[in-house]
Amino acid sequence: MTAITFPIPDDVIATADGIEGFLRKEVFPRHQSDHALLSDPRRTYSDDGRYVPAVVDHIRSVRIAAAKAGYYSMSVPVELGGAGMGMLAYFVVWERIYRLCGSHNWLGAYAVSHWAFGPSPVLLKVTDRARSEILGGMMEGRTSMCFGMSEPGAGSDATMIHTKARQADTGWRLNGRKIWTTNAPQADYCIVFAVTDPDRASRRAGGISAFLVPTASPGFRLESVIRMHGSVGGNEGSIVLEDVQVEPWQLVGELHEGFRIGLLGVSIGRIYNSARAVGLGRWAIEAVT
Repeated sequence: MTAITFPIPDDVIATADGIEGFLRKEVFPRHQSDHALLSDPRRTYSDDGRYVPAVVDHIRSVRIAAAKAGYYSMSVPVELGGAGMGMLAYFVVWERIYRLCGSHNWLGAYAVSHWAFGPSPVLLKVTDRARSEILGGMMEGRTSMCFGMSEPGAGSDATMIHTKARQADTGWRLNGRKIWTTNAPQADYCIVFAVTDPDRASRRAGGISAFLVPTASPGFRLESVIRMHGSVGGNEGSIVLEDVQVEPWQLVGELHEGFRIGLLGVSIGRIYNSARAVGLGRWAIEAVT
């Protein structure tokens, strides 16, 4: 099979070169000066499996520095205040990050806004109030979010979610569970997907809505940290929602049409994951040659 190739635009290459310089200046020295904290899992994670506060501070500091340098929001749509460089640049830069950082200098993964952790096209349809109250902190790297879609029994087929949003007062009350939610242990917000029209949802004709929820909301609880592959800690969480009150301004996109936003996020995630795979593969090959 003949490969499909095309030249990478000069501005994208320049951005990838720039992010490499940023990583060497802001990320590598952190791993060198705080090597034990960032490389020994028993120091990286607390007893409950979360990152210890000093690690969370490193992560936030990298995000903030990257935002000030202009890299963090490089592929965030212009409508949200980003540079709007698009998905080709997103792939090229993530591939460069993982090729350079590998698995050792892992703070590099916070130099660009991940589609599920920070500002991205997923937030294009937030309300004006959400933009004014929430988006600014994310764009500056001070805060982050997570993506609450997968549930026990609804992972590969997310249309089967059971979390419900029942109308109450002026908004809705959320009840349900989420699992495999990356960045949940330290996220400030979560996009929660919930059934708002059971009939439509049962017919796979919509009926699922998305809500932007502060993780400090009453009834929102991180039940546990998922410790992958025998690790002492992790960045994946199980979430429980018990009568979490949300208001109309927290709705992301149209009522009953939130699953489209979920598919958008997952699609961007495929671009990210492929770039990570290529970058880590090249890093590994170059490490042994």
